[in-house]
Amino acid sequence: DPQAGRIRLGGLIASTPCQDVDPPKIEHTKKQSLTSDDIALLADTINPRHRTLVITAAYTGCRIGELLALDTDRYQPDQRIFRIERSLAEVRGHLRFGHPKTAAARRAVTLPTWLPAVIDQHLTDYPPGPDGLLLTTPQGGPIRRNAFRARVWLSAVAESVGQPMRFHDLRHTHVALLIAEGAHPAIIAHASDTPASRPSSTSTATSTKASTATPPTPSTHPGTHLMWTRCGRDTTDTVIKEGG
Repeated sequence: DPQAGRIRLGGLIASTPCQDVDPPKIEHTKKQSLTSDDIALLADTINPRHRTLVITAAYTGCRIGELLALDTDRYQPDQRIFRIERSLAEVRGHLRFGHPKTAAARRAVTLPTWLPAVIDQHLTDYPPGPDGLLLTTPQGGPIRRNAFRARVWLSAVAESVGQPMRFHDLRHTHVALLIAEGAHPAIIAHASDTPASRPSSTSTATSTKASTATPPTPSTHPGTHLMWTRCGRDTTDTVIKEGG
């Protein structure tokens, strides 16, 4: 009897039944970051519809779910601001708008001076969908990240910067760019959403680094500029009904 060797003391057992079970192996994924040349190469290799997604992720540090949830109401080109108030996720096959990953992730992101022109050209080439989303499928609907990864991302990475390279590594790339530019440590912390970066609801952090006025190309690379503020608006989960 495998239980015979165990002694019960006040409802507790003297040894764990899991002692002979091997724990699962934890694999640590190495964080990758790209140079400005790499970003330009990847952006020029990927399907043109998704070029702006790559550039924006690398030069703002926004998560893919945050970018895919952006709509015309949360994009303010005249002020060069994204308002990150929600995130797009796929839950059991259904797309859902929900809260950002953390309370610190609710923020306003100031864009590099040249980025609104890139986004505006994207919206001219690929008009927003019925829900006003900035980044959409050819049918005008929201992008499913798993389908994007399988059908678009992996092949573009293989043909340009090479594996391994996750989309989330563009977020690490943004932090690396800030460090290379000598950004203030507080700005770097804000870009990482680390606990130390979470200010009070009235505080604001801004980068002192200026951006160039030209978009990224293999021969000219802008600086990065990011402003982090806490947003106070609520966001409720919304299930998306896709049509076509």
